[in-house]
Amino acid sequence: MKIKAIIFDFDGTIVDTNFYHLKSFEKTFKKFNLKISIKEVKNRLGMPAEKILEELINDKKLIKKIIKEKEKEFEKTVKLKEVKGIRKFLKFLKNKKITTIILSSSRKKLILKTLKKLKLIKYFDFIFAKEDLKYHKPNPKSILEVLRKIKGKRENVVFIGDSYIDAITAKKAKINFIAIKTKYFSAKKLKMLGAKFVGNYNEIKNFLEV
Repeated sequence: MKIKAIIFDFDGTIVDTNFYHLKSFEKTFKKFNLKISIKEVKNRLGMPAEKILEELINDKKLIKKIIKEKEKEFEKTVKLKEVKGIRKFLKFLKNKKITTIILSSSRKKLILKTLKKLKLIKYFDFIFAKEDLKYHKPNPKSILEVLRKIKGKRENVVFIGDSYIDAITAKKAKINFIAIKTKYFSAKKLKMLGAKFVGNYNEIKNFLEV
């Protein structure tokens, strides 16, 4: 397989933020006296926050209030840190002239702010955030829409993510998926969902042999 482009998820794949997202959901649920297991949220990470909540709560006004409070809590507590090995991997891809893309359910303002702060923005050719696309994960049209915009072909593109939602999206879109290994998602389940490989960035680099 000749790789010409790699699509990256953002949270948990480029920046190590899953802990803070889950913690901010947990604190917000407590504030609103909601008995929702954080596992229900974890299994849906990768989807836009409102879509996660729509599957758990049948109250649109309450969902809006929760999102507002959750975002405040997240921004108050998050400590930005890049996922181990990502910078070296991105430099490697740039040297190989491989196009790099972000596909995320997060807001663009937050993504750009984070990338600038971590000095990673120069490594990405395209950034597609929540407001840039008509469809979102786990809808496969989210990836297909990105492919159309970058004029990429499935057979030359790899999607790298960390969550079950990322794996499901890639499988539905019939695009090769590789998972970055984290403590939040089972490597065994990610492979069952179609991941070709699960590992850290150095291991992924060796696996791809680009």
